[in-house]
Amino acid sequence: MLRLWHDTSSIGFATENKRITSSFQRYLLDGYAATMIGAAGYNMLLQHYDSRQLSIHHYHIHVTKQTRLFSRSEANSIDLLLLNNGNVMAHVNNECSIQLLPQKILVLKLFFEQTMTIDIMPGKHELICISLHCNIGELLPELEPHFLHSLNKPLEIALAYWLRYQWIELVYTIGKDALTCNMALERVISMLRQLFFYHLAEESTSMPNSLYPGFKLTEIRKAYEAKRIMDTRLNETLRLKELVMFTQWNSQALKQVFAAIFKISPHRYLMRQRLNTAMHMVKYTQETVGQIALKCGFKQSHHFIRRFKETFGKTPGEMRRELWLK
Repeated sequence: MLRLWHDTSSIGFATENKRITSSFQRYLLDGYAATMIGAAGYNMLLQHYDSRQLSIHHYHIHVTKQTRLFSRSEANSIDLLLLNNGNVMAHVNNECSIQLLPQKILVLKLFFEQTMTIDIMPGKHELICISLHCNIGELLPELEPHFLHSLNKPLEIALAYWLRYQWIELVYTIGKDALTCNMALERVISMLRQLFFYHLAEESTSMPNSLYPGFKLTEIRKAYEAKRIMDTRLNETLRLKELVMFTQWNSQALKQVFAAIFKISPHRYLMRQRLNTAMHMVKYTQETVGQIALKCGFKQSHHFIRRFKETFGKTPGEMRRELWLK
């Protein structure tokens, strides 16, 4: 489990208390314990949610000069770091340095008392750390050997829009929705499995085709490549012929294998991902309906609003107003 602490050599003495300053009040989340840590030119709001299976540490950090935070793992765990906003460099166990980017998630396998330091540039930053305390074999038994082999070093995995918003939604609602620990863990495991399949699909020799009996390794990889292309190009006009060109496959094979593996056609999958991403953006961003429509691949706002209402039973504006009234 990772909890970040200030480095007194970089910011001097800092005080820790339960009183949240007014500028940080709007960041408070239901169901989390909150602590405010401050020093000259440095303020951090730490919110944490703990259960037997997982812990979430959610940081809002405001600094006026470059600051170093450090952490020592308190137990063996799988840790996921997601930068929602800001500019952060992570140094893991004094062995490698990684620039955290909002479009990627960093997956770490940390042992007891392993260390990590984080350099934070001047500005406002939001950093999320999810720690899993369970044995990886219990979480992903079919992937355990492949997963552990990949985590011999920190693993960076690109996040599609929709998967990024799923992680953020989990963090923001785990206390508000009164999710049980098991329900929260199930969601994390599901998202972790999807993350790791993205990674396996990019590693030509790693994908265990025993997970999909009856399919060749090349077919599995191309199906995941088609899925990755759709996930990362939701804002583009993407047709089947473009997928065929990108994956160097024929259209009939692409449709058949994709539908067999993911239980949905490529066209329906793309539309579902566009609408799910739009729903998360309506809930968790301040962007206008027109901006969301364009970012999710809809050229006309009225077409987007119609499809949105058909799927979720209300327009984007109605959904947003309901959230404001809560």
